Amino acid sequence: MVDKMKRAKNLVGLARRAGTLSIGLRATMKSLNKKRCKAVLLSNDASPRTLKNVIRCAEGVAVLPVEDMQLLGAWLGGSPTAVVGILDKNFASALVEILHGSTKGNTL
Repeated sequence: MVDKMKRAKNLVGLARRAGTLSIGLRATMKSLNKKRCKAVLLSNDASPRTLKNVIRCAEGVAVLPVEDMQLLGAWLGGSPTAVVGILDKNFASALVEILHGSTKGNTL
C-alpha cells in the first residue's frame, strides 16, 4: 500500500511538472466542462457539495479517490487540495492502474 501511494505521488509530481494538471475545484470543473480531463483525483474529505458537483460533471471520466486533502496537497507540494484533474491520457491511465490495479472497465 505504501509503495502504491509513493508511486502515485511520484506520478502526480511528474504530471505537475509536465503541466498536465488542473489543480483545485474551479480549474478542474472548467477542464471537465471542456472535456479535457481524462481522470480526476478527489479527496474523500471534500465537502458534499464538491463531491456532488465533480461526480456530476465527471461523466465518462475516471474518478480516483484519495485519502484526504492533506495527502493530495502533499503530493503537489503545496496546501491541502480537494480536487485535481489529470489532463493527459497516459498519466491518467497510469494513475488508474496504480490506484485501482487495472484500466479495464474505466473510461480513458
